[in-house]
Amino acid sequence: MTPLAIILVEADPSVREAFQAFAQALGFVLTVFETVDAAIAGARPLGTDILIADLSADADIRRLLAWSGALGTRPATILLTHQSPAMLERRLAEARDIKVLRKPVAAAEILDALKAVTDTRGRA
Repeated sequence: MTPLAIILVEADPSVREAFQAFAQALGFVLTVFETVDAAIAGARPLGTDILIADLSADADIRRLLAWSGALGTRPATILLTHQSPAMLERRLAEARDIKVLRKPVAAAEILDALKAVTDTRGRA
């Protein structure tokens, strides 16, 4: 079975490092970007299954969702944010088809979100 490929957008070096260890332990292939601009400018690895981004600004969220939506097949998206998921969905129509986790986020919540998005992909 091919491991799932994840793009992570995370500005905090300690969080990036922790997530890299987490992803490696779970057998995921991980590509990391520090900013939305870097993710958009970087070449999307073929076969990306999941996009995980730690963003708070509506403008950054909109840009990332527009970029990922323009890809041939949008990867399943998990957004980590300080914003309320309900408020985010009211302000951003694009946020309705992504999994939103409000920070602080526990490892178990990330695992549940990964399972939810991969289960959805498996049924598609």
